[in-house]
Amino acid sequence: MKKAVPVSTVINASSHMEDMNYAIWLGIPSTRPNYAELFIQLDSVHMVLVVTSYIMLMRLAAKVLCHHLHMVVIHLMQTVGQ
Repeated sequence: MKKAVPVSTVINASSHMEDMNYAIWLGIPSTRPNYAELFIQLDSVHMVLVVTSYIMLMRLAAKVLCHHLHMVVIHLMQTVGQ
């Protein structure tokens, strides 16, 4: 008969492997990354993405608004000129 391996051992081994994979993926030298630091890194990246997308959205809105105002001014000039 085979000796049964406790489930907790399997879970611990698999989670440790995941940690090592994350460590390799993030370039962290330790085998078990500090999750607080990891979340701070991800959070700062997330904030940069949010701010960048917000700025791009605002620039787009400004362009659309300026174009719209320009068209309104041209329309008013034409109606006044007639």
